Amino acid sequence: MNFSKLLEPTHIAGMSLRNRLVFPATSTNLSTRDGYLTEREIAFQVERAKGGTGLVIVPGYVHPGGRSFPMVAGIWEDGQMPGWRDLAQGIRAHGARACVQLMHAGRYVHHSLGIQPVAASAVPPRIPRYVHPREMTLEEVRDMVQSFGAAARRTKEAGFDAIEILACTGYLVSTFISPWANRRADEYGGSLANRARFLLEIIREVRQQAPGLALLVRLNADDLMPGGTPRGELRQVGLMCQEAGVDAISLTVGWHESGEPAITVEVPVGTWLPLASEWKKALRVPVIMAYRLRTAEMAEKALQEGHVDLVAMCRPLIAEPAMANKLSEGRAEDIIPCITCNQGCFQRLFNAAWVQCLMNPRTGRESLEEYRIEPASRPKRVLVAGGGPGGMEAARVAALRGHRVVLCERSRRLGGQAALAAVPPTREEMGDIVSYLSRQIKKLGVEVRLDTEVTPDLAHQLSPDAIIVATGAGPRWPDLALGSIPVATAHQVLGGEAQVGSSVVVWGGDEAGAQTAEYLAARGHRVAIVEESQRLAKDMTSFDRVGLKTRLSKLGVRTLLKATVAEVADSRVMVSGPDGSEALEVDSLVVSLGLVPNQGLYLELKGQFPEVYAVGDCVTPRKAINAIHDGYKAGNRV
Repeated sequence: MNFSKLLEPTHIAGMSLRNRLVFPATSTNLSTRDGYLTEREIAFQVERAKGGTGLVIVPGYVHPGGRSFPMVAGIWEDGQMPGWRDLAQGIRAHGARACVQLMHAGRYVHHSLGIQPVAASAVPPRIPRYVHPREMTLEEVRDMVQSFGAAARRTKEAGFDAIEILACTGYLVSTFISPWANRRADEYGGSLANRARFLLEIIREVRQQAPGLALLVRLNADDLMPGGTPRGELRQVGLMCQEAGVDAISLTVGWHESGEPAITVEVPVGTWLPLASEWKKALRVPVIMAYRLRTAEMAEKALQEGHVDLVAMCRPLIAEPAMANKLSEGRAEDIIPCITCNQGCFQRLFNAAWVQCLMNPRTGRESLEEYRIEPASRPKRVLVAGGGPGGMEAARVAALRGHRVVLCERSRRLGGQAALAAVPPTREEMGDIVSYLSRQIKKLGVEVRLDTEVTPDLAHQLSPDAIIVATGAGPRWPDLALGSIPVATAHQVLGGEAQVGSSVVVWGGDEAGAQTAEYLAARGHRVAIVEESQRLAKDMTSFDRVGLKTRLSKLGVRTLLKATVAEVADSRVMVSGPDGSEALEVDSLVVSLGLVPNQGLYLELKGQFPEVYAVGDCVTPRKAINAIHDGYKAGNRV
């Protein structure tokens, strides 16, 4: 594909940009607890500039009581300025433009900070993750306008090119705009003009304190909130911002309390572009759009079709900071894909951990020497046993370092559990793990042997200098007689190795079990899930779990929690739960009770060869992010 539009130079007001690719502000939890930028935070942001991105936007919290996560960068006091100066210089040194997003989390202040959140009004949260906010006083509202202005002054003094005001997603400013969140009876509540007053005052103050800088505002195109701001009113707010002198509008969708998904896998790529088109027709200033523009191909298409003027790609650039450079070099096939898993980014952030990426182990570790890939001092013969994500990543990194790598996979295809994870509905993007890593190891000259199981004899025959064991894990079987009923594992079902009848019990409601239940129900089977804990798919990200539970309900899947299978006999499964026992008449039983590591080969080979490493589920069963990160470290170590 020709990426001429995405790579085309453009401008926002007087600020020239080398292309139309924007890295939007995202918290990373890489700063200090008192709000100071660290070397790791600066390296993370600069890496996106180094990779060719046109505009890099960094979140800067304007008040210590407004932090959405505990380890984020503040710009609320002059003592924080040295880090911001270094960051601006680092971004600009690599040809990108540097922007600070001024923000206050409002009702979404992180609970671990022990601070009661403030908002336009004391409206209770719709989900239990957040604390009930209190209403800001008039004096606090006016002081907060000054806090935004003071942060803008610091932004200009630090050498940045632009400022973005965050006024969306349920954070402080957007609670004033929303009629659901704003119940005030003063001049900041009631009519749309009053509800927009706080934002417009911030715009005026920022303009006054930071003249000459490009000014952006980030707004919702849709709150996705019952009782929230209608779409038409949101566009009117955009027009007010334009008339107030804002140079560009950046659009996003949803609040953190929205019941409707905005950025998870069940939302088709490009879903929100029609909203951007409506804004672009109404506004004179450039329109930037984020959310579910997952690939460079989709970004180019959105620009070519005139939906937007620039594209903001958060998670894709977390995964691949060098996207723009690779496109410019004609290497689109080498772009590390974002698979919309949320495992390393959103889920970790909401757990107050620092940002990572399933597909890119260097994310968040850009400044750490041990995560740089350097040529090996002496090329070695490396044998990798297992072609799942961990084994393929180990082979990729070892080959990048100049080693001669042979990868053996006992089945007929690469991918392991990642290939199976792409089978259930909405999970197709997981298949990009396999296609990307397969493409890379082929390009790097890794010798792949399918239908080949590594044994101690084969290992001695190949005589490698180092062995990386990535043999994965097998199903955990119940300690219970299963009678004559047809029984299969979740992996056998998803892999097409087992057929099941019209009525099925899935014993085990972990992520694999719940997704297998959805897979079967979507194909017309009657399905019940029996799960011993009180939560379904508790090993799944919270973002994806909500959508999965909704889809299972629509498909009529019955979920029995805090229950277990007590007996299996002929076509009957006896289930014991908190309300007693129940007999379920079924044709098939699918088992998903977790995994047992396949450690045999590692234990046999350890001590027989100079270097033997174990990665992924054969160490202990975990997630794909752990397998890939293990593989990266092993490939970089041999």
